[in-house]
Amino acid sequence: MAVHLFSPGFRALPFYFVTLDVHYTQERVLRQRGFYDLAQLFFVEAGKGYLRVGNESYALEKGSAFFLDRGVPHEYGYTDGLVASWVTFRGSGLEEFRQYIGGRSFLFLQKRNVSRYVSALEGMLEEYRGRKREGILSAMLYSLAVDFFEEETERVEDPMARVLAYIEEHYAQRITLDDLARLSCSSRSSFCKTFRGAFGCTAVEKITEVRLTAARQRLLSFPEEKISTVAAKCGFEDAGYFCKVYKKRYGIPPHQTQK
Repeated sequence: MAVHLFSPGFRALPFYFVTLDVHYTQERVLRQRGFYDLAQLFFVEAGKGYLRVGNESYALEKGSAFFLDRGVPHEYGYTDGLVASWVTFRGSGLEEFRQYIGGRSFLFLQKRNVSRYVSALEGMLEEYRGRKREGILSAMLYSLAVDFFEEETERVEDPMARVLAYIEEHYAQRITLDDLARLSCSSRSSFCKTFRGAFGCTAVEKITEVRLTAARQRLLSFPEEKISTVAAKCGFEDAGYFCKVYKKRYGIPPHQTQK
């Protein structure tokens, strides 16, 4: 369920979120006149859908992301279980931000590592539900927005970026360290050391993390599906092991997520 920032005693900062939600099963949205005074960042985690802006149509799928500024008429929705995370925001600093991004009011990206943006939104949600420090929330939001537009101009040739993209695309299949080492054009030992330095975890831990994220999204989108089926479709060969690591990560067993 989306959270709303406004509360008694709220102080408007130069950058602040208005609404925010993560892992949301998206319905159809139609804004014929666009947002009145908000901007939005939207990240697709799973499923398929569509986005219409003006006379242009865009296919939404895992890795799609877009920015919408005020006054941009738009419509988006699902065609097959669209799961997304998003944030709307405003503030006096938005005018300077618009200059920073060259005055663009709309930007659509594909095949992006949206998990890092979703993680940032999860961090904001945790702060909001915890200490609710408005300055921290403002800084987190600004960092997220800048990072989104910085990535658009990047032409990443980093081998570790290729490896991560491969994991996120092939998590449902069997992935070995030798496969990833070859992809990074390095020896297995060198790859493992470089990967840990880049991501702060082992490649096996990262693969499990990506699979668990995909499994949680599937449990939410298809609550009638058998746990063993979810496990298999998300790359876990052993349903018992899947249930164990899922509970360790999220604090509840998979079947409770479905409920």
